[in-house]
Amino acid sequence: MHVIPQSVIRVFALILIPFLAAAGAQAQNRKEVSATVKDVTVFLQRAQVFSTVKTNITAGETEVAIINVPSQLDAASLQVEAKGKATLLSIRYENNYLAGKTKPKDVLLVEDSLENYTNQIRTLNDQIDIFRKEEGMILANQSIGGEKGVTLDDLEDIADFFRQRLNAIRANILKNEIKLKILNEKAQNLRNQLGEMNNRRALPTGRILVNVSAENATPLNLEISYVVYNAGWQPTYDLRATNTKSPMKLFYKANVYQNTGVSWNNVNLTLATTNPTIGATKPELQPWYLYFNQTLSEVTVAKSKRFSMRSAAKMPVTRSINESAAPPDAMEDGWGDMAADVVSDYTQTTESSLSVNFKIGIPYSVPSDGKRQLVDVQQYDVPATYKYSAVPKLSTDAFLLAQLTGWDEYNILPGEANIFMEGTFTGKTVLNPQATGDTLKVSLGRDKRVVITREKVKEQKSKSFLGNTRKEDRSYLIAVRNTKNEPLEIAIEDQIPVSNNKEIEVELEEGSNGNLDKATGKITWNLNLKPNETKKIPLKFSVKYPKNQTVPGL
Repeated sequence: MHVIPQSVIRVFALILIPFLAAAGAQAQNRKEVSATVKDVTVFLQRAQVFSTVKTNITAGETEVAIINVPSQLDAASLQVEAKGKATLLSIRYENNYLAGKTKPKDVLLVEDSLENYTNQIRTLNDQIDIFRKEEGMILANQSIGGEKGVTLDDLEDIADFFRQRLNAIRANILKNEIKLKILNEKAQNLRNQLGEMNNRRALPTGRILVNVSAENATPLNLEISYVVYNAGWQPTYDLRATNTKSPMKLFYKANVYQNTGVSWNNVNLTLATTNPTIGATKPELQPWYLYFNQTLSEVTVAKSKRFSMRSAAKMPVTRSINESAAPPDAMEDGWGDMAADVVSDYTQTTESSLSVNFKIGIPYSVPSDGKRQLVDVQQYDVPATYKYSAVPKLSTDAFLLAQLTGWDEYNILPGEANIFMEGTFTGKTVLNPQATGDTLKVSLGRDKRVVITREKVKEQKSKSFLGNTRKEDRSYLIAVRNTKNEPLEIAIEDQIPVSNNKEIEVELEEGSNGNLDKATGKITWNLNLKPNETKKIPLKFSVKYPKNQTVPGL
């Protein structure tokens, strides 16, 4: 057996100690911390998240692993700013698939309840099975006494036993079956709920690895921002009219959603009207070549050039780190003491060069489940004039219309609107500022107190032949009655046919006091009706065409 000299052991110890110390120091200089989401700017598609991390680091190099970060984020948009007596060395992002396997607490609770019900169901099924086997055993052994027989008293005792035991067995089976039915219904409800939860199970999360260096132990604050997918907002509106003399109230709302894998709890929410997904690159015109008698190959070349131009216009552009929006400012002092009836009273509206931002003054929570959270954005009193309108040819109902002016000052985006008249929901409409002029017309619903009829005057319907020409007359009578206790203004719309053939002549013979659009054949009469007043509108037109022809639809 060889013995190692003590001098050699001391030499190896002197050599290994620095390495062991360095390894120990390296193990101590790794920290895992959780990021807290503070502010979120939600675009029409995607969102920019601003998080903070507060920790302490030791002297030397430290790798800070920041968890609670979504896995589906734009790594190019990642920004980290370190505050403290330390030097930021590097930033790296990576997915953490193992963390995403953790089940949410609500899922665990439902699974525990489902397991409890499943065990009770199994126990009841076992008890029912035992009772049924006992019943079968009793029924299979009905022969008693053998060859010697039994006395009458013994027979009565045995019969009583069979009767009582069978009644008890069947009563227990019935009682357990009733319990079993109730438990099965509860278990099925839990399975349905669990299925709903599994559809929004937590996504894999990521982590940000930040390497910093410090000469001494020091506190370290990290401010982090990044752009995430699977988030956005959609505008929606309520239009409320209290009467026909007051402005209309416009309630601007937003359906905010996110399924990033990380919930936003009590965050400062800002809604931006921009959409980063459509890109920001201006399309460029390509030369427009003209050809005589293009061949197939030339047509293909021209089409490919046009396709390239359209593709370039639609190509999304990755947002660089320097172009990322700055974090929203903190709420002004004193806001927490203010009282408001609605959240929209806290909203601040700011306009940048490219977008409008709505900063919600009250913290909001948006869970990572993909479900829409309704957020009040703003309320406006929009000047409105009210007028009735009807198209008796299509419907004899009168519709109350609100004509909104100045609505383009409220940063309206295309979206669906719910309409309320005097507190009653009357229907839905779509607000589309891109397809609307200076006045926005909104239909508030039908008013049955305005009675309208449209009848064809039979004696005026005739056909005549003049040489090679046939003439047909059509005549109608429109009656409008106001049964309300107040006067009203109503626009009545009808039409005459429009000819696209010079051999077909259309002439308006009666009804010329209305406004005729010759291009469309539409006639509009503007009537003012007093309470309980009735007005009649005659409409008559004629059509001439060659008698050897037929005109369908006349």
